[in-house]
Amino acid sequence: MLGGLLGDSTRRKDFTHLPPEIIRGVEMHWFIDEFTDQHPTVKNASAIFKPLQEKFAPVVLDIVFDHFLAANWDNYSTIPLDVFAHNFYALCRENKSLLNAKTTRLMFYMERDNWLFHYRNIPGIQKALSGISHKSTFANKMDVATATLKENYPQLESLFFAFYPALQKAVEDWKGVN
Repeated sequence: MLGGLLGDSTRRKDFTHLPPEIIRGVEMHWFIDEFTDQHPTVKNASAIFKPLQEKFAPVVLDIVFDHFLAANWDNYSTIPLDVFAHNFYALCRENKSLLNAKTTRLMFYMERDNWLFHYRNIPGIQKALSGISHKSTFANKMDVATATLKENYPQLESLFFAFYPALQKAVEDWKGVN
């Protein structure tokens, strides 16, 4: 899980201090990102956000798909979402020395606002997108993306349900080889 968290902020040259299981998690995160970015269903979903979000459409879609995962958590896990989130934050605190500065800052806000749990509802997504928008050094409109989500909710949810099983299978296949 730590490797998955570090995937957005770790480069290969930063691997030297990480244990092998965390490196594997980072590499799996990169595989998931690549698989997701190339998937036709994701491209269709991202196009819904493209007019307003432009180059940030994939970032917004990633968070929107996190919403659908959290909103339907019981379909994918036997561990309740609140328990999973609590355990994840505890794992990050216990292993803070392995997290880089960018991830440590992110984790502060994730845990303080309990993003993982609150992603299950629109206000939680809105808060996360607004926070990311305001902290970004690039001009963006991520803070208004939930309007597009609300307008296209059934279509986006359908696209998530079409995509997620393919992602699960791809990850299982990747694990079998790596």
